[in-house]
Amino acid sequence: MKRKSPAAARTPPAPRVPVSRPSKKSRILAEAAAFGFSRFGPADISEIRRRLAADSTIASEESIAAVLEDAGHSLARSARSDTGGRFDDEFRHLLRFATLAEAERCLARLGILLGRFRSAGEHAAVERVIETARLGRQRAERIARNLSVAAPKRAEKTEIAQWFRVWLELPEAFAGWLELRKESAEFRERFETTEDRR
Repeated sequence: MKRKSPAAARTPPAPRVPVSRPSKKSRILAEAAAFGFSRFGPADISEIRRRLAADSTIASEESIAAVLEDAGHSLARSARSDTGGRFDDEFRHLLRFATLAEAERCLARLGILLGRFRSAGEHAAVERVIETARLGRQRAERIARNLSVAAPKRAEKTEIAQWFRVWLELPEAFAGWLELRKESAEFRERFETTEDRR
């Protein structure tokens, strides 16, 4: 009987086909779609979190709210800030701060909305502005703590989180404070490029 050579006897294993798993964002949006809503309140967000409880990558209700808001859904984070769908266009895509310049524009817009709604006596809308700023601070802090994010980007988010904190404490004085902050030696050393200094 003819013996097979050792080389012929060893067949290479079949290549493993990677199993694609839906992204965190797509899982949140799939759960949200099951509700059939375009507007989500705190109870709805809690229910989505409960349904996704087995998924350890979905850390908080804030992250769910961020995904829903980025997808264009309207959010009411508390009864006090529920404007009943009014002013949704003012808040849609407002929390954009991939860069320091975007964060500055975002906070300037929040300041304009705060002043406008206070003057008009729109108390729920004022509360919504403040809650939006709190969410911005939480998002920035979360990214700043994420060690998988590049160090320069984490430093920017730490700075942006500080901006949100100051805005929340003293919104009327924020613009002046920010100008002084940007002129400080520490800020210029950390964030200004050679191009900026010319």
